[in-house]
Formats: sequence, C-alpha cells, structure tokens
Amino acid sequence: MKLITLLLSLTVSTALSLKAQVSCLCPASPTNITIIWSKTFDIGANDVIWDIEPISTDGGTPDDGFVVVGSANMGYPTGMDIHIKRLNTSGNIVWSETIDMDHNVDAAYAVEQTSNAQLIIAGSSKTDLYPSFLGDKNRNAWLTRMNLNGTTVSGWPKEFGSTGDDVAYDLKEAESGNIVIAGQAGVSGDDVPSGTQGGAGDYWVFKTNASGTIISGRNKVYHGSNTTYEQDYARSVVVDCVTGEYIVTGFCKSCYPVDFDFSALYMLKIPVNFGTPTEEEVYGYEGERDDFGSYNVIQAHEVFETCSSTSGFLSLGLQHPDGSYGCFGGQHDFWTVLTDNNLAPNDFTLACENSDYGSAFGGKKKDNGHSAVQICDGFLLTGLTKSNNKDLSCTLCQVTCNHYECTPAPETEDIWIAKIDYGTGELAWNESIGGTGNDGAYSLKRLPDGTFVVAGYTTNPLDDSETDWYIVKFEITDCDERLSQEISGFNVISVYPNPSFGSFTLSLQTPEKITVDASVEILDLAGKPFYRNEVSIEDGLLQQQISGVTLSAGFHLVKIVVNGTVYLRPLIIQ
Repeated sequence: MKLITLLLSLTVSTALSLKAQVSCLCPASPTNITIIWSKTFDIGANDVIWDIEPISTDGGTPDDGFVVVGSANMGYPTGMDIHIKRLNTSGNIVWSETIDMDHNVDAAYAVEQTSNAQLIIAGSSKTDLYPSFLGDKNRNAWLTRMNLNGTTVSGWPKEFGSTGDDVAYDLKEAESGNIVIAGQAGVSGDDVPSGTQGGAGDYWVFKTNASGTIISGRNKVYHGSNTTYEQDYARSVVVDCVTGEYIVTGFCKSCYPVDFDFSALYMLKIPVNFGTPTEEEVYGYEGERDDFGSYNVIQAHEVFETCSSTSGFLSLGLQHPDGSYGCFGGQHDFWTVLTDNNLAPNDFTLACENSDYGSAFGGKKKDNGHSAVQICDGFLLTGLTKSNNKDLSCTLCQVTCNHYECTPAPETEDIWIAKIDYGTGELAWNESIGGTGNDGAYSLKRLPDGTFVVAGYTTNPLDDSETDWYIVKFEITDCDERLSQEISGFNVISVYPNPSFGSFTLSLQTPEKITVDASVEILDLAGKPFYRNEVSIEDGLLQQQISGVTLSAGFHLVKIVVNGTVYLRPLIIQ
C-alpha cells in the first residue's frame, strides 16, 4: 500500500512538474509584437470585421486611417446587415454606415481604395432581385462604390446573380478603373454565365467597368470534374504585378476525386481578356480524405516590395485532417503554399505528410489561417487558434500560448499571429492576442510606416454569446525596425498605388531632416528617362504627386537624387 501511495505521489508530482514546465513557456504578454492600440466596437449581436483597408484622402500614401467592412446582427426584423466604418489613425470613428437590405443575411467581405481615392466594397445581399423557382429570396453578389465622406456614389450599389445563391468574396481594381470580382455562383442565368454545374456553387470570376456594368466576355465560372460534390467558391483574387492577370484561390470540392466530399486548393491564373487560364493547379490531395483550401492569396516578391518576373504567390488557408491525420493529429491547421509566377510550387518545407505541397502550422485543435502579408524576410500569417502548448498530448504543438494564461483555461479561441521565413516556410515565432472569450482575425494589413493592423472579432465582455468588432494595431520587433534604418536601395521610397494606371504619389524620408532641392526621374529598364522634375525636400520629407505623364505599360524605375545619393524604386504601369 505504501508503494502504491508513493508511486501515485511520484506520478502526480511528475505531471504537475511537466505542466509547470509547459506553462512557463506561456508569456504574460506578447514578446515578438508590441501592441500600439486596440479598439472594440459593439454594433449588434454577432459582429464580425471581414476586411480593413488603409486609406489616403489625397490618393497618395495610405496613412490617413482605415475603412473597415463587415457584418452586424441588428436583431429582429433586420437581422444581419452590412456595416462600414471609417476610422482615423488612432482607430476612432470618423463615420459609420449600416446598410439594411431587410433580408437577414447581408455582409461586406472586401474593401479596396481605388486610384481615384474612392472605395469599392464587395459582399452579398439576400434580396428578391433573382428569386428561385419557388419564389424564395436568394443571396446575390453585392458591390458598391463610396466616397471617403461616407456617401454612396450615384448609381450604386449593384447586385449580380441568378436564381441560385451568389456571393462576391473579394475584389481588386484592375486596368482602366475596371473591377475584378471573385466569389461563388449557384445557377447559370441572368448575370451568371453558362457552365455552372448547378450544384451548391462554382468559382465565379467577373469584371465590371468603373460604373459597375459587367464587361462582355469578362464573366466566367470555373470548377473541377467531380459532379457529385459541387460546393466550390473563390475566396481571394490578386492582380499579377508582372502580367496584369488575375490569380484566384479558394475551396474546390469538385476538384477532389469522385465520391469524396472534401475540398482542395484550386489556383487559377486568368488572362485580362478572360481567355483560357494560362496556369491552373490543384493542391492538397495526397491520398487522404482531408479538406484543403485558401482564404487569401498575395503576391510574393523575391526581393521585398520589388515586383519582377520572379515574383510568385503565397496562399494561406487551412487543411482539415480527417480523424488522426494531419500535421499535429488535430482538427484544422494553418496551411500555406508558395508558388512561382507560373503557380508551380517552390521549396517550402513539407510539414504535412498527407498534402502534396505546402507547410502547415498549429496544434491539436482548430487553427484557421485567414490573411497574410509579406515582410522583409518572410510572411506574417493570421487567423484564429484554439490550440495551446499546455496540451501535453500535442508533442508538435507550435502555438506558444493561448490567452496569456498559464493556468488551465477553457477551450476558447485567440487571434494567432505567426511569422514564417521566406523560402523555407519554417515557423520563426508566433503570438496569441485577444481576451478571455473567443477571438479571431480575418484581415491583416501592413501600413506604410512598417506597422500592422489586424481585424476580426472578440467576445462581448458582458454577453459571451455575442461578438464585437475588434481591431489591433501593432509593430513587430525584428525586420521592420531594420528597414527603417536603411538609407538607400529599394526600401526607402514609397510609390502608391503601385502598380499604377499613370497617377501616383512618391514619398521619401531621408536619414537626416534636411531641407534641400532634389531631382525625380522616371526611367525605363534601359535607363532612358521619360520624365524629369526638380522637387523640394523639407525636413527630410518628400511627397510628390505625379500625374499627366504618358508612360507605356510595363516596368519603369523611379530615381530620386538627393545630395548625390541615389534612391531607386520599381514602378509598374498597367
């Protein structure tokens, strides 16, 4: 009996010791990021930010605050409404707009500032514009154009769709002020082109002119060959800075082998004229019944912020293992795939034995990757995590901490921010932020000064059944500090927007706060000048609007000479 008691005592003390060792890995506050400010907005019952966009009031460097879009449940009878806010640089409200379509399931998923300093916003609205055969209301793709003062441009918003469910999940400004939209289409007819499988959805990519009219021949659906399972949707689109083509990613169940109800990552490269895709790849399946997909795709530059033919694409989403499969023997994992410009995979570390390409990150529980940005030596990823390193059965758990607590915590979710290295895809560091309830992030953006904003939701502290809008501005403690110390090269000039359609703003901060005359030139890649002008730098700062210069489409160089020091920045004209 004494031996049993001794063994029990040793077992308990060993377990407590192990838990203490694991718990001490959990920091009291983030160590790799510094939070500058955070904002919470209680709008309705279940409020979610889907996207945040840094803005410029004069069309120059986007340093005048943010526009935030999402959804808010305003209760009976309106239900879920589209909600939009403009915030200043401190995160305080400039104006708010709630758009009530009176049909319960409305949301805005993406926002972008255009080259003429307006806003374009995409989402979905359930209306009776295209009722089903039974007369029921359906979701339609929804698009609007707004001014920065919160007024809607005349003639907007627009709805697009047919008798099925149709959604616009993402949008980008394209050439000549046109807009390319990526989402989901249900049934062919009306605005939806022929070719849908007539199931739960297909990738839908279409382009409108600046007035919101679909351009003839620029409207297509895409899907795989599996007609048993047809729930596909395009979740993200980016414009290739080299070719102007549109790279689209999402979730594709019809890309999986027949009779398996699982999704794959379907990557498409669509020509500007919407001809046959120049490249298309399916990633994820490796003989196991797992879900894979992408929530976000960004252009990945081999030289940071320098567009070239070597620029590729980074997709971030999730893998959803079946049963005991997966990197960490759990539920969801962040999942990244890095490709070259032709969508062929680069040499990311293969961390998931059941996927054909890519790296996964997370722990034993749910970890969803939603948004990514490139930084000087890698990428920042964000989403949500339910994992933590206090789970002793998760021997490979990469989630350092959940909720800053080192005592056993309830199973709640945090915003997870992870840095991975460029090329290898290896995890460099990770942080969890949020409150004591459920928190998640859907959008991450890098600001011109090297800081970041992440936006999503947090649990309402007075009612844990509700969520509020949540935004955090932060800075990281490694590479971006080094960027600010550079005095020459490609990283000190800001060109916005870039790619450009001919009008853009140059910004330059010199190492010393000098007041001096300087010269600005725009060159072709052979060094031939197309434009030259004398400018003034005051207190070390140059901000110069360039417009009315006729430049051919393609690559150019911006050259600024200050007291004999030459600063260069690539410029792409579309």
